[in-house]
Amino acid sequence: MFISYVYLKSGSSPIGEVEVYPKVANSISSQREFKIAYFTTFHNKQCSPLGALQTVGSGCLCFKMVCKNEAAKLVSIYTTCLREKQTAVIQEEHDEIHLVAMKSRKDPSTTRACFWGFKVSRSLFSTCLDMLKQRRLGIVFGLDETLIITNTTRTFRDQINSLKHKISCESDPFLVSGMKAQIERYRQDLLILEQYAEDDQVVDNGNIYKVQSEVVPSLQGHLSKIRPVIRLLDRGIILTRINPSERDTSVLVKIRPGWEEIRSYLTPTGDHQRPFDVYVCTTVEHELTMEMWRLLDPQFELIASSQLHSRVMCLKANLCKSLQDIFHYRQCHPKMSLVIDNRVDVWDEKDQSRVHVVPTFSPYSTPQEEANAFPLPDVKNVASNVSQGFFRDFDRVFLPRIDEVLYEDEFTDLPSGPDVGDYLLSEDASISLVEENNDSKDINLSQYGGDGSNLALVPVSASSSGKGLPYAPENWPKKGDVWTWRVGQRVARSGHYLDRYLYPPEQYTTGRLVLSSRSSVEEFVKKEFPGADVTSFFDSFSWKIPCKGRGCIDYNYSECSTLRDLILGFLPVYIQ
Repeated sequence: MFISYVYLKSGSSPIGEVEVYPKVANSISSQREFKIAYFTTFHNKQCSPLGALQTVGSGCLCFKMVCKNEAAKLVSIYTTCLREKQTAVIQEEHDEIHLVAMKSRKDPSTTRACFWGFKVSRSLFSTCLDMLKQRRLGIVFGLDETLIITNTTRTFRDQINSLKHKISCESDPFLVSGMKAQIERYRQDLLILEQYAEDDQVVDNGNIYKVQSEVVPSLQGHLSKIRPVIRLLDRGIILTRINPSERDTSVLVKIRPGWEEIRSYLTPTGDHQRPFDVYVCTTVEHELTMEMWRLLDPQFELIASSQLHSRVMCLKANLCKSLQDIFHYRQCHPKMSLVIDNRVDVWDEKDQSRVHVVPTFSPYSTPQEEANAFPLPDVKNVASNVSQGFFRDFDRVFLPRIDEVLYEDEFTDLPSGPDVGDYLLSEDASISLVEENNDSKDINLSQYGGDGSNLALVPVSASSSGKGLPYAPENWPKKGDVWTWRVGQRVARSGHYLDRYLYPPEQYTTGRLVLSSRSSVEEFVKKEFPGADVTSFFDSFSWKIPCKGRGCIDYNYSECSTLRDLILGFLPVYIQ
């Protein structure tokens, strides 16, 4: 604890002497003064300042503060903040501290000015607060092999030559037949691209398609460009030229089937508010990325042209994708973000639970894959279900619990805000274990139990389930109570399952309750068993479950060779 003074930014005299209790020693410097720069107001009656800050700044609670003099002006400010749902904001160089007025258990009359201090990034809080008010989340799309496939004449020929070499070494007639069919599909699109590159027109099924000039708006001071574009929408093909004056930079882009449906869902129209703020993260070179996204969103309805520089992120091929890096402009919080990508292992491990994996877009492999390559209605449903679940629990579970928190409560007792990863379940998560009759997946590991401190962690297969130790509690909270565990399909780079679920004993639930994240388990335990030692509960079993049949996934990531060749072919970039 240390003594400090609170000032208004415009004043020279202190408005209160305060005792400051840091969450952790040295977590905040022993400031001699706190200067309040301004006050925020929460216009949403449902959302309290504490609820919003714990959602977007979980873990950012750094101190408690209490005024020593009941007659100080700070007490009047405290009363106003409590009544009007305001926070007093202290500005720092890159962050800001929000003082949240807290009700006191010792002094319910509100004559004792009690605050909790949250440190958050300066622009993050206001942006996320707006998202909470308008019921929006963030959605991040991968690009290559997720939404599009891109080729030049050179990469088409390379793919064809590679398949010819494989055919010369293959004796299986079935595989040879498949590769020959794949070569033919490459040749058909290569012919289209060659016509476009040479003549600025394409003859397809007897119809002649000529280039249309499309203006590319200027970005960040660059001059606008006019690109010759042909759109063969029936075939999901767009032809464009990265450098309009260089025919060798002609590109054939295949758009994933169903993209228009998801684009329509994400576009605000009339009474339909924007459900998600859209972002892009890819390892494709910047200029190529911008053109590919323009083709996907030609009217800039998903990302305004003025926001492209902050919403579209291009990484080097060997870097791990991270939501923290994507939101370097503080536009969103990772907990409020859903990721759509064809790979989960290229993402930072702390973000992997928020990734919805779609099948890799490979339209040249088989005709069936081209027709059914992207179950976008599923993506739309996943996004909608995540949004509904997030805000349902935010309103009905999280906020009521936050309203019960008092100044004297421990830092560790503060309930966690919802996380998108809690609502992104694998397809088999809703399968009831009671109804499942697959003995090969329901396994008995009780012999590996132990006392919680000496557990033998046996790797298990995908979609396996079981009861008790080592992956679920036994004899908790009462002797004879056994919990059930289950795993899904997704595996982290470390080799443990991302999708792991706990099922409490049925006598403690109404119906079959599935707890899909550590935070949801913690919330359940605190709610149903007040006073229980949550740390001891988790220490009694292993939360992480290792995967059988595969080790840590190598994440030395690079985009497909086609796109790497495309970049190296005519764009001035360097890939290490």
